Amino acid sequence: MMVAAMQLVFFLFMLVPITVSEDYLKNWKLVNSSVQLDVQKKDYKFDDVFWLFNKEKNIVKYSNESGRIRYYPDYKGRVEFNKKTHSLTLRNLQKHDSGLYEAEAELYERATIAKYQLYVLDPVEDPVLGVSLHQSND
Repeated sequence: MMVAAMQLVFFLFMLVPITVSEDYLKNWKLVNSSVQLDVQKKDYKFDDVFWLFNKEKNIVKYSNESGRIRYYPDYKGRVEFNKKTHSLTLRNLQKHDSGLYEAEAELYERATIAKYQLYVLDPVEDPVLGVSLHQSND
């Protein structure tokens, strides 16, 4: 029973974002769950905000001037961009969604305003406990 409780505490701890020295947040989520990635820097000026996956794949682009949000094909229907906070919500996470997520604000040049390392994991199976009776002939 104590082992199961310790495993539960460890598992819950792993779901909480942790600040690390690499200047990005690590986040662990389960397959089929959702995650909200928030902008970490405040008070930045921008014309456009971009969210990228693994530094090369576009997820969403937001134009401040027009208010237009462009969702890129691989993420359409699975992501939501918040115009006020510039946060990104990813839904129905799959293992291939594991990787580096970055938000960049562009005015005259691009500046990184958020960095997350996301790990998408399979759920842990429930432990199976058994009871057996042993008789001793002492």
